[in-house]
Amino acid sequence: MDALRPTAEREYRAPVEFVVLELRRSDTVVFASVQPQRPGGGRIDCGYDNCRPVGRMDAILQPDENGWRVVDVQTDADDRWRMQYCSQLPVGLVSECD
Repeated sequence: MDALRPTAEREYRAPVEFVVLELRRSDTVVFASVQPQRPGGGRIDCGYDNCRPVGRMDAILQPDENGWRVVDVQTDADDRWRMQYCSQLPVGLVSECD
C-alpha cells in the first residue's frame, strides 16, 4: 500500500495507514479498496486536519521495476468510479463487475 500513501498524505496529511477492505490481483494489475486512518487505528479528523471527509479509497495499480505504480486512484470512491473499469480490467478484478 506504499504506492497509495503519497495520495492519501496529500489528501489527509501524514501520517496515514490503511485498513484493506478489498484486494484483488490478476497477472498484470491490482485493484485495491482501502480505508485511510491514523496509525494505530485513529480516525482522521477532517475538522482539525482541514480535509474532505474520509471515505473509501480505491486504486488500480500495476507492477513496475520499483514495486507498484498507481494507474488511477479515487479518494472518497463510489461505485460509479469502479464501474468505469468493468470493460477495461480482467473479469473478477472489480466486485461490481462480477
